Amino acid sequence: MSRVNVVKSDLPDEREFFSHLKEVFANNILTNNGPKCQELERVLAKFLDAEYLTICSNGTVAIEMAIRAANAAGRPVITTPFTYVATITAPMWVGCEVIFADIDPETLCIDPLSIAERITDQVAAVIPVNIYGHPCDDEGIREAAGGVPIIYDAAQAFGAKLDGRSLFDFGDFATCSLHATKVFHCGEGGFVVAHSAEKRRELCLLRAFGHDNDEYESVGINAKMSELHACVGLSLLKDYYGRLEKRKKIDGLYRALLKRDKLRFPSTPEGFESNYGYFPVILKNENLLSRVVRALNQADIFPRRYFYPALTTLTYTRQSLETCPVAEDIAKRVLCLPLYASLPLVVAEKIVEIVNSIE
Repeated sequence: MSRVNVVKSDLPDEREFFSHLKEVFANNILTNNGPKCQELERVLAKFLDAEYLTICSNGTVAIEMAIRAANAAGRPVITTPFTYVATITAPMWVGCEVIFADIDPETLCIDPLSIAERITDQVAAVIPVNIYGHPCDDEGIREAAGGVPIIYDAAQAFGAKLDGRSLFDFGDFATCSLHATKVFHCGEGGFVVAHSAEKRRELCLLRAFGHDNDEYESVGINAKMSELHACVGLSLLKDYYGRLEKRKKIDGLYRALLKRDKLRFPSTPEGFESNYGYFPVILKNENLLSRVVRALNQADIFPRRYFYPALTTLTYTRQSLETCPVAEDIAKRVLCLPLYASLPLVVAEKIVEIVNSIE
């Protein structure tokens, strides 16, 4: 058996990809919001029912743009320490102080009660994370935030829904990553979903140096997606649901066969439609996790500790006075098993066999 990683990037059909690429060669436009980027933006807005969607170069800059559009740059923001580091480096990069709120032990999403304990009139935004593409307690977050802008880091939530509603529809802004490891990707890329034409126009200016042709209106950066990356996205979107079904089968196999005596799964609400992007398991203790990882590695299988360590423990965040005991405990015990569309079911069964065998 060849090496099995936690994820494996989907590649577009060659003929589909090169048909898009041929148009790029014909018009000789590689960037600056070219035809393929505009097409991808239109297609994604329709696919996700997100009228005010703005694509950009990656998911981290998407968070930075949303923070600026929410007038929160340079001011304190509240977020979770149980996430990928980009969730905090983005606000830090635009001058924000990051205040950590703890997570719910069952859902692993940010806990509204912890937000309420930390909210002050100085806080400029709350940045919840749809961890593993799962829904947060949006009603509780809105109540705890008390009118402060809510910017969802929905990097992992492409295609996920709650009661038929896209997770990008929640909050004042929602950001997404289109990195190569995601369920839908452009190799590199991202987008921001806003809820008004005015805010979308502001985001378009932010990604393009703050100007529209010869009209210079604001400060901005270069956050444009290239035409080549847009071609990848346009090619992969066509078979999104086919890949989703394959992921769903692997997810179902894990849920059916993994023994629950040594692990549990994060909980999700009724009405949730998953994108099956990750398969996290919470082990009883870190020692057991280490034994599981070691046994899988010996079989050339490489899960990942998404998300470890808790960001409260990083050297450049330790000046924060907040402690988040739930996040710090869960981060030591959570492990994501391999899950991707081309993972053979027989390999998934082997993974289950190894995990179940560890005492």
